[in-house]
Amino acid sequence: MRTGTARIALETEAAHDFTLGLKLVPVGLNFESSRHFRSRVLVSLGRPLDLIDYREAHDEDPQVAVRLLIADLAKHIRSRVLHIERSELGELVHHIDRIYQDELVDKEKRLSLRASPFRRRQFVAREIARAVDSFFENEPDVIWRLSVRIQEYRELLSRARLSDEMVRMQKDPSVQRRLLHLALLILLALPIAAYGLLFNYIPYRLIRLGARRLSSDPTKTHWYQLLVGAIVYVLYYPPLLYAAHRFLDGSWPRTVAFTVSLLPTGLFARWFLYRLVRERRMLRFAWFSTV
Repeated sequence: MRTGTARIALETEAAHDFTLGLKLVPVGLNFESSRHFRSRVLVSLGRPLDLIDYREAHDEDPQVAVRLLIADLAKHIRSRVLHIERSELGELVHHIDRIYQDELVDKEKRLSLRASPFRRRQFVAREIARAVDSFFENEPDVIWRLSVRIQEYRELLSRARLSDEMVRMQKDPSVQRRLLHLALLILLALPIAAYGLLFNYIPYRLIRLGARRLSSDPTKTHWYQLLVGAIVYVLYYPPLLYAAHRFLDGSWPRTVAFTVSLLPTGLFARWFLYRLVRERRMLRFAWFSTV
């Protein structure tokens, strides 16, 4: 953590002989997704730190007082966010969370029953990170064995082209039911999805590839999506609408109808592709379950 917050607060109090009664409130921010706009965030407020407690240290050495305050602030924030002490354990924590979170959330008794599912998931994710750090410090062989087992499990899923979500299903899926779902999805949704895909696939791919290339930080990807999207919008859609207007013999009502149809059908095509992939995987899992 940088020292600016502590330095400003302590120098302000020192200028008023520590009579202002300033406090620093640690705040933990836990985002549901760092890649998407409007994702939920859990704001966790910690115990306020009284700056008067650092007066003696500041009188002796202001730099020492700043470091003490920052250390305490970091400690309090760390306890309220998903903090992984060792970066090399981040991938393991992520996989444990994805595989076991639902089961652990159901068993968690330390939170009030009124706590939201999102808050419970965030709490479990923090506890998983703390547990991994603790085992790595005290019983590293447990971490090594767990890493090997999870890697083997993920390789099996990859070879079978399955997902962990399917494996954790409570009931064995029916091949006939999954086939019916897939057939109905294709029959009812394919025409609209194909229309939306035809006119929106190129800009969608350009925006996605452009944002990935420009953004070195995953948390900034959505900002680059906006930037690249604005450029692609200007370069792609006006010529498309002009061509459509010419193709429709200059009919403005039909041109307007075509223009209005682009956004909803494009979104529908994206949903359709997601569901199509999911139904195919579910069908594959249903087949595996019967073998």
